[in-house]
Amino acid sequence: MPAVTRLSTRREDDDNVDSDVRSSRHESWGDRLLTVVTGPPGWREKAPVTRIFIWLNIVVFLGEVVLSRRTAEPIFPGFSSHTLLAFGANYALATFREQRSEALVAACFVHGSLLHMVFNMFALRNVGPLVEEPAGSARTAPLYLASGIGGSLASALYGLAMNEEPRISVGASGAIFGLIGAAVVVGWRTEGFRGELTQTMLRWLGFFLGFGLVIGFSIGGLDNAAHVGGAATGIVTALIWRPNAPYSPRARQWIYSATAAVLVATAIVVLARTLVSPYSVMLASERLDATQDALDGANCPEARRALGALKRLHPDGGDVRGLAAVVDQRCGAAPLRVR
Repeated sequence: MPAVTRLSTRREDDDNVDSDVRSSRHESWGDRLLTVVTGPPGWREKAPVTRIFIWLNIVVFLGEVVLSRRTAEPIFPGFSSHTLLAFGANYALATFREQRSEALVAACFVHGSLLHMVFNMFALRNVGPLVEEPAGSARTAPLYLASGIGGSLASALYGLAMNEEPRISVGASGAIFGLIGAAVVVGWRTEGFRGELTQTMLRWLGFFLGFGLVIGFSIGGLDNAAHVGGAATGIVTALIWRPNAPYSPRARQWIYSATAAVLVATAIVVLARTLVSPYSVMLASERLDATQDALDGANCPEARRALGALKRLHPDGGDVRGLAAVVDQRCGAAPLRVR
């Protein structure tokens, strides 16, 4: 029987158990491969929130593809920083210094490439039902968002602490690590520390964290801070859950509505920021180049706008102060506004 079904609290008679065991022993390699690709039987009905989150990630990825094609940017091997920022990537400097709190949520649905998205959705499809069936959909929905936010926040804080520039973080892996962490807690509470689910999830957690550290220190590209932050958030969240205390229908409806409201509000803020300011999709180095280009074209108003966008990211940088002096020299000092 798949691991998902072992979490069920429903008791089965011995005949059904024996039948399932016999059928699993005679399962062909083709059937096993199909299960790996399509997921355990019935997972879509048992994990509707997981299914919705997978589709949301796919829709956002298709939006990235469309935008890349419209702007004639390459799709392979991955999307440009402009495309990622347009959809709410977690750019550490901008997240804190431009107060882009929406990026902490949006980045959990943005992916850097097709391989990145497929790998994460495969992991989400396998881990999500292990939490959602025993814990309930109303707990899984905010768990995904909370773990994703925890991972994004840890990533951005690490980027600022290490003075990494640019540091752009995208992907559902922080949320997925949160689900793995929650699955460890669920397995511990339902099967004990030596239970199969607990040990399997601990092995997954240890392997992926260790693999991430090795790859991160050798060739880079993996956001270990997001993984650790997401896993820690998932573990803490699951520990807060009260065992054997299902939510009432009214409470579940409120949770679903609140989750949907957060997602809709995030999408609106990301879209508005992208449409209002062209500098919202630029890195600090690109804002500096835009300021210089505007100066070279004698476009003082645009030079000031670009400089202002640059100052928001590097308010005290020596290069920024030097460029600001050049702008004042060529365009005159900025007018004093009296309030």
